[in-house]
Amino acid sequence: MKRSILFWGFSFCVFFFMSGATAPQRSRDIELQVEKSDGPVINAIGLIPFAASIEDETVSVFFLKNENATVRIINTTTGEVVRECVYSATILSTLPISLEGEECGEYKLDICSGNTTYFGIFVLC
Repeated sequence: MKRSILFWGFSFCVFFFMSGATAPQRSRDIELQVEKSDGPVINAIGLIPFAASIEDETVSVFFLKNENATVRIINTTTGEVVRECVYSATILSTLPISLEGEECGEYKLDICSGNTTYFGIFVLC
């Protein structure tokens, strides 16, 4: 009986790990692009001085160099700016932005620095 329990327990563990089962991923990267008059340009390594991700209801903007930026989050359905802040960042700093209380749906992250606007689209919920 003891061997049977050990066998089934071991078999379950092997199946669990071999099936690729993992904890649900809660953090998602937001792909940033450069906004140009003739259409967006996808990030080439090193060209965009920011990175962004969303985890639960918090968007994090990572500053990869010293930058002054205006950060906006816009509800793409209504066009409403739901969050806006001006941030003077030092290299490798992070700006967390809570979206608690906002409706589920698609949002646009705008980061304006100098004469350039960077943006990314993400889904809340």
